[in-house]
Amino acid sequence: MTDDEDVELYIAPCSREHKEHTYRYFRETVLNPVSPDHFEPLREAGFETPTSIWGVVSGNRTHWESIDQGDALVFYTKSGMYTHAAVVTHTEKNQELAEELWEPYDGGRIVADKEEPWSFMIYLDRVRRIDLPAEELHEALGYSMEYPQGFMRPTDERFETLRAKHGSVRSFLDSYIPPTSPGLFETV
Repeated sequence: MTDDEDVELYIAPCSREHKEHTYRYFRETVLNPVSPDHFEPLREAGFETPTSIWGVVSGNRTHWESIDQGDALVFYTKSGMYTHAAVVTHTEKNQELAEELWEPYDGGRIVADKEEPWSFMIYLDRVRRIDLPAEELHEALGYSMEYPQGFMRPTDERFETLRAKHGSVRSFLDSYIPPTSPGLFETV
């Protein structure tokens, strides 16, 4: 992806009010990067330094397969707010690492195997604080939902709605990064 190309964003719900387990995993593996010194499968995947990681189950595989390097994840972590965003470095399926990082739990999911690990890994960089009211993101994408029900990628039409109003996903997201922080797409 070049600097002239826009990115896509993916929505990851992990509200501390509604999804206690996912919020804990968000703190443990996104806000606190995972060290390959403590997780051998991470070292085997080629990591030498700590990295932030998110994962999804097979029911989200279609969305996961569409993620490209440089795309953004936004995390819905408290009622009415997306509080963090990050840039995707790459993805891989890694069941062994998922089993070491996260305990399976139901979390209200409707899946055949409620014990399924979050083995569809998303490796992240540039985790940034973002103060993005859910209502503003949902309105920009043309949604009427109050909060996200699950991991999702908005449709191409919804991205076009956002771009028509705000120019690009990049500029939209960066406008919600606190001014004292580097932008989401700036390397530090």
